[in-house]
Amino acid sequence: QISVHDTLDIFSRGVATVASESIDASVQEHVSLTAAGALSAVGESASLEVQGTLGLTGGSATVRLEDSVSAYAGDKVELNTHDVDIQAGGTMSTFAGSRASLVAGAGGISVDSGGKVVLRTADHSLEIDPNGPARLLSTSDVILNSGTLDAAADEVTVSGGSVDVSS
Repeated sequence: QISVHDTLDIFSRGVATVASESIDASVQEHVSLTAAGALSAVGESASLEVQGTLGLTGGSATVRLEDSVSAYAGDKVELNTHDVDIQAGGTMSTFAGSRASLVAGAGGISVDSGGKVVLRTADHSLEIDPNGPARLLSTSDVILNSGTLDAAADEVTVSGGSVDVSS
């Protein structure tokens, strides 16, 4: 057992090794760890609890996990960067409890899919199926307002209670 009441300095010109079944450390003010080379920690499990702010600064960071990653923020998550690339080998889903927004600048928005694409609200849906028709479905009015409307088809069918085609 080592008990120090003021300051403890340990200096080694070579390798310093501490081996133990367990180590408990309690610090009242501040901990500083500096490594001139690589810093490594290996353990069966690890836990870090911070009561205030946790800051991580570096040139880059890599996290590799065998199973899964879980993150929780009680209030808000922000990601600010130049480019973001997300790849999912299986299914990817997102959920917004009240509102979701996707905004793109001058570059626009592109959706590439080898399968069906569906945009759906409670009353309307747009379905694009590579193996079938593209469909716009609505339980309410559909309004098309354009300066020019060009349509080309082998066959055109218009049906309804009343049909008004005027120029």
